[in-house]
Amino acid sequence: GASSAGSPDNSGLVFQGIATWYGGKLFDGKPMANGQPFNPWAYTAASNSYPLGTRVVVRYEAEVEVVITDRGNFKHLLDLSQGAFHALVKSNEPGVISVTVRVLE
Repeated sequence: GASSAGSPDNSGLVFQGIATWYGGKLFDGKPMANGQPFNPWAYTAASNSYPLGTRVVVRYEAEVEVVITDRGNFKHLLDLSQGAFHALVKSNEPGVISVTVRVLE
């Protein structure tokens, strides 16, 4: 995979990396890096690689479009909201998955 992502010239590029799940009462309603309150069921993600507002398609067992809305203290590619993670893996358990990410804009 590539080491950087999300600049305007990366639209359409595909990256591979690790994604995890975050959400629950600890984060629910707390402000994200974009200033909006966190909704664990919205299709959003935290990333330190993509600019805030970047739209990406994440593929695992299924495919889901998410918007990068937050940052985090992690080194993996994405920290998916609870809703986005569950749409991909059909599971209620937090976990770590290897995903493919395509930058939309």
